[in-house]
Amino acid sequence: MTRDRTRILLVRHCRTAWNRANRFMGHTDIPLDELGHRQALRLPAPVASWNPSEIRCSPLLRAAQTAQPLSEDLCLPLLEDQRWIEIDMGELAGLTWGEVTERFPDFSRQRRACPAEAVRPGGESDRQLQDRALDAFFDLARDRTGEVTAVVSHGGTIKSVLAGILSVPLAEKWRLVVDNGSLSVLSQTQRGWQIDLLNYTDHLRGLHGG
Repeated sequence: MTRDRTRILLVRHCRTAWNRANRFMGHTDIPLDELGHRQALRLPAPVASWNPSEIRCSPLLRAAQTAQPLSEDLCLPLLEDQRWIEIDMGELAGLTWGEVTERFPDFSRQRRACPAEAVRPGGESDRQLQDRALDAFFDLARDRTGEVTAVVSHGGTIKSVLAGILSVPLAEKWRLVVDNGSLSVLSQTQRGWQIDLLNYTDHLRGLHGG
């Protein structure tokens, strides 16, 4: 591993019951399920190998519960940052995609026509999410030059950052896989940001849940 590079470790929170049921969570404060707690206990080893000096965290419970074992193992406090929260799903929270299509046909049509700009009823658009997530990311990059920072966040938020760094259109960010409990690592080089690790989940091998 090259030393003295600015690195940001992106950890997606571990599993919840709504992840298992494929329900949109957004800002709904859902805790980890039993498997999620076991996944969280596996995270300190791969994250510690990058020697982070700080842990940033979404304020939602599922992120805090994921980050707690990291905080304890690394003896680092959890620093909350609202900008790392998941997208605001508004009235879509708690629904599956099929239920959204049935109950919100106008939004579904807007989403198909312009995925990045369609605003969820009472919530955010993908563009709004990406703007605040990249703002948080580049603030860390500027303020933590040469350091390693771990960020515990959410699937939609992490995909938005990765899409921005990789110049992937927001309409295509579904192609980026970011599993529960995964670790992705970005580092700053003279040519720009590069992906050192994407959706690493080897630490979760052997874990099973219903």
